[in-house]
Amino acid sequence: MNSAAYGHAGCGLWCGLVSRFVSNGELVRSMASSLSAPGALIARQRTIGRPSARRGISRAVLDLFSFEALFTLFLFAGRFKADPRFSWVPIDITALLFGASVISGFLVLLRRNLRIPRRSVLVVLPALAFVFYACVSLAWTPGRIYARQKAFYLATLTLWPLVAGALIIAPDRRRLRRFLTVVVLFAGWLSLESTVLYLTAGRPWFITPLGGNYLGLGRTVGLGALILLSYVLFFARSGLSRMGAVVVLAWHMLVSFVSGARGPLLATIVAGLVPLFSGIRPVPPGKLAVRRYVMFLVALLAIAGMLTVYLFSTGNLPFTLGRMLSLFVQEGGGRSASARADLYTDAMNLWIEAPFCGHGIGAWPVLRGVGDSRSYPHNLVLEILVELGLVGLILFSTLCFFGLKALGSLRHVRNDPWRLLILMLFVNVFLNAMVSGDLPDNRLVLGILGLTTLGKNEVPGQWAGSSI
Repeated sequence: MNSAAYGHAGCGLWCGLVSRFVSNGELVRSMASSLSAPGALIARQRTIGRPSARRGISRAVLDLFSFEALFTLFLFAGRFKADPRFSWVPIDITALLFGASVISGFLVLLRRNLRIPRRSVLVVLPALAFVFYACVSLAWTPGRIYARQKAFYLATLTLWPLVAGALIIAPDRRRLRRFLTVVVLFAGWLSLESTVLYLTAGRPWFITPLGGNYLGLGRTVGLGALILLSYVLFFARSGLSRMGAVVVLAWHMLVSFVSGARGPLLATIVAGLVPLFSGIRPVPPGKLAVRRYVMFLVALLAIAGMLTVYLFSTGNLPFTLGRMLSLFVQEGGGRSASARADLYTDAMNLWIEAPFCGHGIGAWPVLRGVGDSRSYPHNLVLEILVELGLVGLILFSTLCFFGLKALGSLRHVRNDPWRLLILMLFVNVFLNAMVSGDLPDNRLVLGILGLTTLGKNEVPGQWAGSSI
């Protein structure tokens, strides 16, 4: 079977699964149920209305031509803009989508009469202070070309995701639902392209679909997997929709297992364990209250664990898992891990030289003698310490503090599946930022921080599986 045939077959499978969700209204209605009918999450009604397929398709079309779709394409532009199929676009796709999403977002705010929630302002202001300080550090940085470029990207491409998330998407849970749905669809597209590439290119070591890189693939598919996991655990209202989501989730994880991106896979696994800890709490006298979805999550983990053990015992360990194993069996954790360890050592030594104000934005490559071009220590915190010092780290930590504070207390997070999902996504993108990418690359971190300001529309009491 040739590449085109695989593409048509995979596309048919993906479209069939998506149309099943859309036509039944499952993905749309159940993920929006915490808005319109919080009691449905408690009562878990067995009878579910079936909206017409035409209405479901209409809503899907609106999703694909919404601000959230445009914004998602901007966020992940680096994942597909190098693909030859988009070479006809006369300008940089990231810049094009950035401008289009800014204009579209401004029109959304105008329709709201520029009403901005206070909780959103409390997250945006620290971000503005952080970006302002980074730009001020241009006054003392040894960098020139790359430093100015990095400051410009930080003030535009990196700041915009937080502003859009906090001011436009988070205040309206319908927009939040739409954004998450589009992310899943985009991750599905990458998974489809990766599957075709894997089956037709002789099973390459690193999978790089659409002209992107394997790390970008792992990060994107990981986000899609976490959203699907949340749907399976919290939002699915029928066994059929849950099983369909499980199938797509398994597909995403298989792509992660063979992509070669071990950092994103680890970040996805750790973030996927967040519901496990939030669903278990001690109750007097000396007992544990366990919510029903924890049992389902444990079952999924057990199946995945047994499959991994079987693959290891038969010598058929997927490439990503093999790279993870090399961290423990190779000297220094392997070449990639050893190189990162050297970068971290250099970063600490450079930070000690200018601990308070840092060396200035874009200083890292110049200080390491690699020229005035893009380079970074592959760790977000160390990058901030080297270039912006303790002042920059305090400003960034303040941003994270207000973002997590806006998400709510532990009780609020436990009782609202939307907040729990956002926490899962933040854990994922933050862990990824600790091992790869520079500040402009990690705009998803700021984007998810913007989503933490979602409205206080919690589901009261015990939802989606009370403690047992």
